[in-house]
Amino acid sequence: MTQAAKRTHAIRDEIAEALCEIPSAIYNAERACRAFDWSDDLRKRSAALWAAIMCALGHILAYFKESTWRKLPRAAFLQSLYQRDLLQKISAIRKCCEDFAKEATTCGIEVARNTNDGMTAANLKIDLLKKKLEEQTEVLQQVFELFKSQPEGPGLFLRSSASCSSKVQIHCS
Repeated sequence: MTQAAKRTHAIRDEIAEALCEIPSAIYNAERACRAFDWSDDLRKRSAALWAAIMCALGHILAYFKESTWRKLPRAAFLQSLYQRDLLQKISAIRKCCEDFAKEATTCGIEVARNTNDGMTAANLKIDLLKKKLEEQTEVLQQVFELFKSQPEGPGLFLRSSASCSSKVQIHCS
């Protein structure tokens, strides 16, 4: 019977470890799903993770539902089978967690790439606008100089207003 008790103890350790991992798996999955709510693949992986968790929890509850005294006589035969099934279910949870984490990483990379592409496009537009503004500033400066050089007409108005500032200055940064 000591061998059966050891197996029962080993199974309980596996269960305790799995139960400790489940909350962080759920928390991380929910955070990623909220952050990348546009990803259908992430939602599918989240559903698979939840299914694996529920399956393992069902298996664990069935184990605890059966009394220890009923388990011990059958332990030599059934515990190894139960343990194998339990380990497969726990392994399925871990695999789903890994798949989910990989997909979440992919989503993060896509967001970073899209952000970088958007910033590059915005910078190109800013550079284009800056160039156009510099060209227009040059033209305005030339027109101002032309008006200043005229002895009559609009030049008189500009000369009298130019006494306040001798040159129009437009700065672009």
